[in-house]
Amino acid sequence: MLGCPTHREASGRLGAWAGLVPAREPESLISRTDEALKPERDSPVPSYFPQMMRMAAVGTELVGWVLFPTLIGYWIDHRWGTGPVAVILCGLFGIIGGLAMVIRRGTQINAELQRRSETDSERSDSERSDSER
Repeated sequence: MLGCPTHREASGRLGAWAGLVPAREPESLISRTDEALKPERDSPVPSYFPQMMRMAAVGTELVGWVLFPTLIGYWIDHRWGTGPVAVILCGLFGIIGGLAMVIRRGTQINAELQRRSETDSERSDSERSDSER
């Protein structure tokens, strides 16, 4: 599709038109959040605090993924008198979607932690070589 703008271009145009800042990529938002929550050297906040907060958010999202479809199923059952069929089906869809979200977020956080540990080890190796000189 040659003439169609990409999602990033379209969201940038819409943001500029509405006077808003264009949407940022999730990774840049995560790194900015980590920088804002990064503890100082003498801080009592542990270094894993940003990841801990992100995992708490994953738990909240999981509850939402299961609760909202189940409530919609309850409304459908109540409105059309279909018994527990819609609650069960919508609840199963919510559980499946929630677990897929948990797996995706866990994979993202794990990859970020591995990248961070690699850069930290490279940084400490370069500091050691600089101090040996």
